[in-house]
Amino acid sequence: MMMAMLGVKLFLRAVMLVLALAGCKEPTRPPLAQRAYVWQRVWTSAVAEAVTNTINDVDAHVIFGGEVVWTSGQPQLVECDINWETLRQLSRPVCMAMRIAPYPGPFDNDAVQHSLTDHAKQLLARCANERLSCAEFQIDFDCAQKKLDGYALWLRALREVARPCRFVITTLPAWLGEASFPRLLREVDSYVLQVHSVRPAKPGDPVMICDPERAHRAVAAATQLRVPFEVALPTYSALVGLKPSGEVVGYSFEGPVPKWPADTQLVAFDSDAAGIAGLVREWKTLTPASMHGVIWYRLPITTDVRNWPLVTWRQVKAGEQPVPEWHVQASPGELVDFKLSNVGTLKTNGEVRLKVTWEKATLVDAEALPGFLLTKANGGLVIESVAGESVSLSPGAERAIGWARFNQRTQVHVEVSSLPVGHSR
Repeated sequence: MMMAMLGVKLFLRAVMLVLALAGCKEPTRPPLAQRAYVWQRVWTSAVAEAVTNTINDVDAHVIFGGEVVWTSGQPQLVECDINWETLRQLSRPVCMAMRIAPYPGPFDNDAVQHSLTDHAKQLLARCANERLSCAEFQIDFDCAQKKLDGYALWLRALREVARPCRFVITTLPAWLGEASFPRLLREVDSYVLQVHSVRPAKPGDPVMICDPERAHRAVAAATQLRVPFEVALPTYSALVGLKPSGEVVGYSFEGPVPKWPADTQLVAFDSDAAGIAGLVREWKTLTPASMHGVIWYRLPITTDVRNWPLVTWRQVKAGEQPVPEWHVQASPGELVDFKLSNVGTLKTNGEVRLKVTWEKATLVDAEALPGFLLTKANGGLVIESVAGESVSLSPGAERAIGWARFNQRTQVHVEVSSLPVGHSR
């Protein structure tokens, strides 16, 4: 009997130990939240379609509601032309951002502060009038890092206007080292840490919009503050115009290149898809403390000129590295047209070479189209891009590159290889 009781006691102790150890495990953290900015001033049909088609890709869209611009020192609100019906169809609360154009101060100007709060009320009222609930109000203002205490005066007033919405601001990594930054964060519910920017690099530095190593350092510094934050990651590219002296002429983010002076040097800045995918993959596995998600700037639109296509963004968002993949289509018949396409998930960037051979036929004539050169070698053809010129094809895009005529119908074989720009031929 005593032995039986002892056995029961030992069994109960073992059960309690297992339960205790199970209770010591860290609670399962939710998946990394992902949102995206819709930063267009005018909602074309392509914008509305992109928002609708990505409802399952993101936890929320953050809508650009309007920008405060300065006219003779006075703030004026320019509202964006939003397709409100599209937002109603999503059946989601709205997250709205108000941008404030650069302003040097002073920040204790009561008239300016009242105007800003009136503009915020105007956007929130518009949302309510459109029968939509606003869950978050966000302020995007690139304040000078030495004037954050002044900016806090604005935020204190704007927060009262935003209630009961979550109140969020965008911030820059340079602010993290300022003694006034923790005081600024007392005025908000959370913040967005923007780890992307377009700034001319020093000679020899890599030209990129987001440096993964710098992003790591910024996130590590942000976790020390123990205030909830998101990390803003880029999807866009840009062209920067530089004078021969290195001075910036201007920036181009969308549309045709501006009419800059003839001696302007164009420098392309791009978002490193592979590097950013690595960041996402790491944060999905182990999310840093206080970080509750990433927010993409900006949602890909089919009409965007300098932005990732949707297929690239979706792969990077999943933490997977996108890659380009060349494919050549040779039409059947005596006259063979060659079309080059990208069947991968990333825009191509490099030179390309095709080796063409065929069976039981005689070549009558052949020609390469502009941007490519054709040579005959070893009973075949070589079609390659002009030396030093990159062939850029977005995923799914194709380009005719040449043709060949034979004396009879034949089976054509094509080998395609990608080469870095400026390689030795």
